[in-house]
Amino acid sequence: MFRGFTVIVGDPGTGKTTLSMRMAHERLTSGERVLWVSLYEGRDLFLEEASKLGYRLERVDFWEAVLVEPETFWGRLIDTVAETKPGLVVIDSVTPLVERAEGRSLLLNALYRTLRPAGIDVVMTLERDGPSFVEYIADNVIRLFLERTEEGVPERRMCVDKARTLPGGYCRQFDIIPGAGLLFFDELKPTPRPPVEVNTGTPLDELVGGAFLGTTLIYGPAGVGKTRLAVKIASFASRKYKVIYRTFAEEAWQIKERAKAYGADFDVMPVRIKPPTYGTHIYEFYRLLEEERPDLIISDGFDVEFKVYGEKAFEMNLRLFSALKEAGVALIGTMAKTHTLSNYVDNVLRIRKVNGQRRIEVVKSFRRPIRLSCALTEDLDCS
Repeated sequence: MFRGFTVIVGDPGTGKTTLSMRMAHERLTSGERVLWVSLYEGRDLFLEEASKLGYRLERVDFWEAVLVEPETFWGRLIDTVAETKPGLVVIDSVTPLVERAEGRSLLLNALYRTLRPAGIDVVMTLERDGPSFVEYIADNVIRLFLERTEEGVPERRMCVDKARTLPGGYCRQFDIIPGAGLLFFDELKPTPRPPVEVNTGTPLDELVGGAFLGTTLIYGPAGVGKTRLAVKIASFASRKYKVIYRTFAEEAWQIKERAKAYGADFDVMPVRIKPPTYGTHIYEFYRLLEEERPDLIISDGFDVEFKVYGEKAFEMNLRLFSALKEAGVALIGTMAKTHTLSNYVDNVLRIRKVNGQRRIEVVKSFRRPIRLSCALTEDLDCS
C-alpha cells in the first residue's frame, strides 16, 4: 500500500483510473473514507464503470469538479477535505490543474500545508506528457504501459520508479478483467494440495509409469485420433476422479456425445479465445482451479493458444503448468505439435501412423514406463 503522495502516470487507456479505483476499493474495504475528485466524469458514470470491474465504490465521497476553474479548485478541495475527513484523496486527472505555474504553486500549498500535516494520502493521475514537476514532488511514482504484440495481445505493465516507504525500481504485469478489476498476474496463486495420481484403468496408464501424474502432452497430426483418445481417458477417469474437459475446437455437445459411448458424463468447457482476452484466459484458469477443485484437466487442442496469442502462449502455459503443480492437479493436453513445451512437462506421448496403423509411444516420462509403446486398436485400446 502506497502512502503519502502518489502520482500514476500513463497514456490514455493504460489503466490509470482503474488502478486508482482499485486503491480506493482497498481503502474502503479497510474502513477508511475516500474522497474521489473527478475532472472529467459524473458520479453515475463513475459508479457504472467501477461496477463493471467488480469495484463497489458507492461509499466514496464524490466531487464532480468538471467545470471548476483551476484557480479556485485547490481552495474548494481543502474545504471538501475538511468536511469529509478522508484517509485517501484521489484526483483524476490532475493534468489540467498543473499546466500553468500558478496551478503548480497552489498544488504545493495544498499538499504541504493541509494534506500532509493531516496524514491524508493522495493519489493523482497524470498524462504521460504532463509536467514532470508533479513526479518530482511525489513520494511515489507509478508508470503504466500498454503495448500490443503482433497478434494484438495486450501487454500491460506497472512500473514503480520511486517509492518512499517501499522498494522501488520494479515492474509487474497486469490486466484489466471485467468483474475482477485490475489484476496483477503474480497475485494469482492456487490453494496448494498434494498431487493427485490419476489411474484411468486403461492400458495407457502403463505408458506413464502406472498413473497420470503432473502434466502430460499427447501430440500428433490432425486426424490421428487425439480427441477420441482424450475423451476415452476422461470417460474412464471420471469414474473415480473429478474431471474437467476443456475443448478448444469442438463444441461441448460433441464431446458429451462421444463420452456417451463409454457411459460417462463429465464437465465440458468450450474455450473460445481472442487476442484481447489473454489476461481473462489466465484468470479464468486460476478460478477454475479454485472453484472446481478438479483432479484432472483435459485441454484438448490447446495449441490454438499459439495461433491466437503467438509467443505469449508459451509464457502463459509455463505459468499455468506451475499453477497446476501447486494445486496438485493432473493435466493431459492434446496438440498437433509441442511448441517446445515438451521441455517443461512431465510426460510426452506421441501418436502417429506407422504402416497404416496408429501407434502411441513414450517420448518422455518422469517415471519409468511399464511399456514404451503400443499399437492402438480401432477402439483406442493398446494391443
